[in-house]
Amino acid sequence: MGIPEPSPWRRVAGRGVYPARYASWLVSPLRRLFLSPESLIRRFNAPRDGRILEIGCGPGYFSPAASRAVPDGGLVILDAQEAMISLALERLRKAGCANIAATVGDAGRLPFKDGVFDIAFMATVLGETGEPASAMREAARILQPGGRLFVTEALGDPDHMRARDVLSLAEAAGLIHSGSWASVMIRTDMFTRPDHDR
Repeated sequence: MGIPEPSPWRRVAGRGVYPARYASWLVSPLRRLFLSPESLIRRFNAPRDGRILEIGCGPGYFSPAASRAVPDGGLVILDAQEAMISLALERLRKAGCANIAATVGDAGRLPFKDGVFDIAFMATVLGETGEPASAMREAARILQPGGRLFVTEALGDPDHMRARDVLSLAEAAGLIHSGSWASVMIRTDMFTRPDHDR
């Protein structure tokens, strides 16, 4: 007899990379009760021609709203799982979004040059990366001077990171804390890469 497969709940509620086979739970309309994509992306105040990197896009819950925020720019989605990228691309296609590129990759070793994005964001992803310090350093690296990183964490997420730990990692990566928004369950922190040219 083999080892029984864990229940779906144990797979989803466990720590680490969220299994792509249960990705439909991540785009449930019920999720909007806690944080709608539009309410998060609106905080970015992104320039119309901006370049946004979504680190850990999953099945694309936030992706269409992020794409629409930069109609004259572009959104790059990145996830460690090819299956998640495929789901996100399909969601973006159905939403009529065309200003997108997709990459399978590791948040701790982003496959992009230094300083190429105006905005990067991670929504309930940092603790899943396995190497949060590396992921934070990489997010800082790919931002242009003055670029901003948004990190959203949710209570109840098995990989939830405490605000003080997020702030500490960001400071170690050379980012400046520039604001935060919080509700009962959700907290988003904004960080800015210093502009050393000034």
